[in-house]
Amino acid sequence: AEKRLVDYRFAPKWFQSSICFPDDSFKSLVGADGQLLYDYSGYGGNGKLFPYACNTGFSTVIHILPDENVKFRGQQLESAKIPTVITTSSVYGMQVRQTAFASAAFLFNNTTPQHPLTSDREDIVWTVIPNTTKQDHTLSPVIVVNTDKSVSAQDRCITIDSARRLISTLPATKVRDNLSINKFFIHLEPVTVKAGKSLSFAVAYDNGMKSDICDEMVANPEAMLEKVPSMYETCCKYWQNNEEVPFGKIIVPDKEISNLLEAAARGIWQAREIKDGSIHFQVGPTCYRGLWVVDGAFLTETAGILGKGDDARNGIDHILSLQNGEGGFANLTPNFWKENGLVLWTAVHHALLTQNKEWLAGHWEKLSRTVDYISVLREKTYQNPYPEDDGLIPPGAIDGGLWGGDDQPEYSNVLWNIAGMKAMIQAAEWLDKKEDAAKWHAIYDDFYATFQKATERDAAVDSYGNRYLNNMMK
Repeated sequence: AEKRLVDYRFAPKWFQSSICFPDDSFKSLVGADGQLLYDYSGYGGNGKLFPYACNTGFSTVIHILPDENVKFRGQQLESAKIPTVITTSSVYGMQVRQTAFASAAFLFNNTTPQHPLTSDREDIVWTVIPNTTKQDHTLSPVIVVNTDKSVSAQDRCITIDSARRLISTLPATKVRDNLSINKFFIHLEPVTVKAGKSLSFAVAYDNGMKSDICDEMVANPEAMLEKVPSMYETCCKYWQNNEEVPFGKIIVPDKEISNLLEAAARGIWQAREIKDGSIHFQVGPTCYRGLWVVDGAFLTETAGILGKGDDARNGIDHILSLQNGEGGFANLTPNFWKENGLVLWTAVHHALLTQNKEWLAGHWEKLSRTVDYISVLREKTYQNPYPEDDGLIPPGAIDGGLWGGDDQPEYSNVLWNIAGMKAMIQAAEWLDKKEDAAKWHAIYDDFYATFQKATERDAAVDSYGNRYLNNMMK
């Protein structure tokens, strides 16, 4: 039999890696060749650089090249736990190692980070080039800045958009911006690397904030460069010993499967954000940098499974705070009806997972209003011109590829509201709320019977004889 192993043979050719801290409001990303990716423009935005999702990309990309003749070889993280990105390349027979990592004041003053960070949060690229050849080589380092913003350079300081600084331990000699629109070449001072010697230089980006590191790099670049290795070591130790991210909670013998699990947990915590004191379990750092109730249900479930029940409850409490005056939820769009069932299922599932009856009982009135709102939605189906959904849930947004609409009766919103009601009946029985359980059971039985009747009408059979239900009603 073929040996089964994780070898990443299907990995995409282009990718990005997050180097930010847990709950960081600066979602710093590194591209496949070591580029620093900033200013993702979001849905409908004008970001033209690396438009990998929704036809939008980044508005600012910074690429630090030791020489324009460099040839890229590969990239890896320090480890599954440590999201520092190491990009390898070669030039004139010399091997180049560029390490991108995030830096923040709390790493060095032994304090707890207070999010959102408002100062001293840098991204650093550290380049090391040992000359193991038998001859000297002169390198002409260059920083390529693709941006629709203004760019200027003076000595070691490159200014982007008048307020953001990119500081190099090597001074700039000239700026060339006539090659193409929104593309700037900042040439750094050429350096000769003697045979048997090594070149090291660093670049720090201040994210548009006050930065002591950047100030020191301008004032005393050589002293600052000497500190970079210890700064990197501090960053690695922070991640390796991090107790905030639930590392090591799932143990499997296969090393690469373990790495995937550790990286997945880390990624969830890096995508999160603290807003107004609440944890937002966000889906990602770019086009999905936001709170989606559907995804949040499973992200909070994961947090609970990994022993972070307090974090999960904090995130669910925030979701519950989004309830509208009718008792419903419409965070994504006004007709994303499934959010109601999802919120119910999420709250009940979390309480059962963590065996926290007190927390669930504390939200009972709010959750009960959502159950009542599902009945309101069912009544609305008799007021629209689509008899297919009578007694179920009105047409609404679907997501997941099929967006749907107000004129397309479908099942995804129906199924999640059925699941939410079923969860609340289970919760009522668990909390010994017999009156609620009996009342909701009668409503649920009618809801489910109506659903079953509709499925008999809409069920189909594929070419292999498998019976299935299309998401769209007939």
